[in-house]
Amino acid sequence: MGATTTIPFTTATLSATPVYVRFTPQSAGALTATLSVSGGGLTITPSAALSGTGINPTFPTKLVITSITPSSPLVNTNFDVTIQAQDNGNSPQNVLANTDIQLNVVTGTGSLVGATSGTITAGTNSVTITGVNYSVAENGVVISAIA
Repeated sequence: MGATTTIPFTTATLSATPVYVRFTPQSAGALTATLSVSGGGLTITPSAALSGTGINPTFPTKLVITSITPSSPLVNTNFDVTIQAQDNGNSPQNVLANTDIQLNVVTGTGSLVGATSGTITAGTNSVTITGVNYSVAENGVVISAIA
């Protein structure tokens, strides 16, 4: 049983009154409900069928580095890193709150210097950190982004 709202009236005739119904499903799949009107001396109970399809909301579950520009940075030269919040299906998903991001070296002997952090703003799904710099000329460097 859902919420109940009372619209007062005292006769069997009710003037036109808009009624708004918000669909906020708690599960996926086809959902139905009935909007019923009663009281005020009504001899019949008018009703309206309501229906909709609920979907499971998706939320970001991981951070993915989607680009490094230029793609092969030179030692001690600034480059940009774009990080995106994605769901398990690899689709971009907006974050609900500002999300601070930190870049880290996973593989490599050097250090990240310059800009190494940024924030994905609430309601968006990516941030580009500009001015990142790596301190050693070497191949196979792997960096990660963590929140």
